[in-house]
Amino acid sequence: MNNWLSSKEIHVAVIYQWHREIVEFVCKLENALQTTFMDIQVHLLIHLEDDIDMVGVMSARNIFFVDRFLKLLKGFVRQHSQPERSMGERYIIHE
Repeated sequence: MNNWLSSKEIHVAVIYQWHREIVEFVCKLENALQTTFMDIQVHLLIHLEDDIDMVGVMSARNIFFVDRFLKLLKGFVRQHSQPERSMGERYIIHE
């Protein structure tokens, strides 16, 4: 599997090949590791292909950069009585 999850362009013919590869990978994990390893996160790998088939590429829905920026802003809050003001002042100092 190459970097298909974050690619900007996906060909429809390849999606079904991904599904086979993902199912094979999860089966190998089940055989190699204990059953306690198999939680919901591993199971969700199987549904990634379905999401891409229904909605489109993942890069169009990726919000990790927003989460990282919000964590940065949350760290700027020092005065909990006025969090927006405190956040704004610290962001200006940071920049």
